[in-house]
Formats: sequence, structure tokens, C-alpha cells
Amino acid sequence: MADKSSNFAQLENLCKQQSIHFNQNPGKMMRILFLAASIVFFSACSNDSAAVGAEAGTEQFDGAGYSSEDIPGTQYKRVTKRGVDNTMQEEGMVRNGVREGTWIIYHPDGIFPEKIITYADGKYNGPYIEFNERGQLELRATYMNNVLDGPWGKYRFGRPETEASYKNGKFDGAYKEYDIQSGKLVKEVNYKEGKQHGMLRFFNEAGEVTLEYEYKDGEKVAGGIVEGQSEGNTE
Repeated sequence: MADKSSNFAQLENLCKQQSIHFNQNPGKMMRILFLAASIVFFSACSNDSAAVGAEAGTEQFDGAGYSSEDIPGTQYKRVTKRGVDNTMQEEGMVRNGVREGTWIIYHPDGIFPEKIITYADGKYNGPYIEFNERGQLELRATYMNNVLDGPWGKYRFGRPETEASYKNGKFDGAYKEYDIQSGKLVKEVNYKEGKQHGMLRFFNEAGEVTLEYEYKDGEKVAGGIVEGQSEGNTE
């Protein structure tokens, strides 16, 4: 499988750059989303050296209510699901009875995507994106075999609210919280393999550190109130 961080960056950048334009030009935005989805899908499938059947624990695709068509020269089927008014509800690919590549789930109006999910062998693998009814980014995540692994973030009105990084389902790296109005960083926590490790900092509106603690393997070892502008920690 192609590098997941590279795939995610391509899809995320397109989505974040264009989400504010949904209402202005939905047709253009949909073409961009399908292009982004195609990038991830073909990257995910680039290592298609052999047929892979459903593994133990892999959810089988239930085709009830879906339409499908073979893609000539491949093992894939293009699958779609439409509502009673013929609006598109879901579309994606199936191979050997499980979901593969990029799937798009739409809001009830059938215009804007609600979720973009990347599968490999029927499991979440790669970028996972959620949008609200106005087409604004609400959630981004990265999975490996149904487990969070990589960049993660929550958004309101397309602006970052919380950002973090996961490794094998646990926080690993910087966890950040932002003021939703100003967009400024208000809190930063560092993790290593699910435990606080490094500095925990709180920031004021000027971006100065007001409170900081140092942690090692989940235990607080130093820190307290910071007077005046933070000079940083050199240790």
C-alpha cells in the first residue's frame, strides 16, 4: 500500500482548501472531491500484486439495496446506492466480497459528501474524513486496520478545534486545542505511546505560556505557573 501520510495529505489539502466553496460552486467542489478520492483509491490499490480474500474479522459487504457493475480487466466492482428519489447515497468499490479503496457516503440531499472513507480488505485503512451539511470539514482521521494511526483532528466551521496524532490506537505526539473564535492555540499536551510525556502547556490570547508541567511516562515531574512571557524550556 502506498504511503498513508502522503495519501492523506493530498486528500486533506484538497478538502480543507475547497470546503468553504461548497455553497458557491457545488459542482466544481464535487469534481474536486472525486479527484481527491481517486488519488487515494488508486494509491491504496497500487500494490495489487495478488488477489486478497476476506481475512478473519473482516466485515463482508452486504449488497442488499446496492447496484453494482464489473470494472473490465479488474477484480473490482463499482457499487452505488440511491435513495427513493434517485439521489446518490453511497458509492465505492468492492473486491472479493469486501469494501476496497475510497467510499463516499452522502448527506440525504445527495449533493455533499458526509463521509469519505478509505478501505483495504474491508477495513478502515488510510484517510477518513467527515463533513457537515454545508460541506465544511468536521473530522479527519487516519486508520490502519480499523485502528487510529496517524493525524487526527476535529473542526468547527472548517476551523481546527482539536488536533492530535495516534499510533496504534493511542495518543502519540502533540495534542492541541484551539480557541474556535480566534484560532489560537490554548493548550498543548505531549504524549508517547498513550501516556503524557513531555510538556503540558496552556497559552493566553497573546500566545504566551501561562502554565506548564513536565511529564515522564505519565507522571508529572516538574512545572507550575509561568510569570510573564515564556522563555521556553531548553531541557
